[in-house]
Amino acid sequence: METSNPETGITAAGRVAAVGSPEVVAGMRALGLDAFPAAADAGAAALVGRLVEQGYDVIFYTADLAPFLAPLLERHRRATVPAIMEISNFKSQIGNLKSEIAPPRSSSDRLKELLRRAVGADVFGQGGDQGKPKSRT
Repeated sequence: METSNPETGITAAGRVAAVGSPEVVAGMRALGLDAFPAAADAGAAALVGRLVEQGYDVIFYTADLAPFLAPLLERHRRATVPAIMEISNFKSQIGNLKSEIAPPRSSSDRLKELLRRAVGADVFGQGGDQGKPKSRT
């Protein structure tokens, strides 16, 4: 979803994108992120490069794209914005000792934590009852 001003050509900042396999980015779209399915090939680097140019502040990518994004990640390694972060899928977490010790967390909890670290604020609000109507007593 492009939110640029046609008169000025300026693209709105503050957006968050997810790039990767269609299964993963579909879930991210459900959480309100701009989702971009991408194959694990050189086209992924071109896509992420365009997202950087369009002013995305946070870009998540799936682990299978990492080898193709290495040069782009190196260029933006020290930049505050955009925050370009890898997200892993379930298959890459199998055998991870941390996941065996820590209680499992939902994908939305992991996404909230990644966004909190990237943006420096809890963009979804505190607690689990945000967005629910409050009862009037």
